[in-house]
Amino acid sequence: MTRFRCLAGDCEATCCGGGAVPVERSTHRRLTVLAEPDAEAQELLANGIELTPDGPDFARIRFLASGDCSMLDGAGLCRVQSKFGHDALFEVCATYPRYINEIDGEVELFGTLSCPEVARLALLSDDGFELETA
Repeated sequence: MTRFRCLAGDCEATCCGGGAVPVERSTHRRLTVLAEPDAEAQELLANGIELTPDGPDFARIRFLASGDCSMLDGAGLCRVQSKFGHDALFEVCATYPRYINEIDGEVELFGTLSCPEVARLALLSDDGFELETA
């Protein structure tokens, strides 16, 4: 994971599809405030986020019939990130495919093989499964 770099729009299988991405109330509020002066940004949020008052989450990202995230532009890049920056991303989007786990005071960073670039790094590198202390 120390060598991992997201390929973004150049990736053959975007991570932005086919799932249920929760939107926290605080993230939704922050994005709503950021979008206030920009009608295009307001429309992006209105069309891209579905409030789910009866669901387990405050809201969720809407996905297209194709399974792709409704927040992607034509080049496969996130319009939330391009408009507001990395800090404005939804938690899942900001961290995927990275996962952090703490065991006995040690923090582990690892990646999921559902990401094509993580899979390449793990499976095609001689040291792909070796632990590295950082």
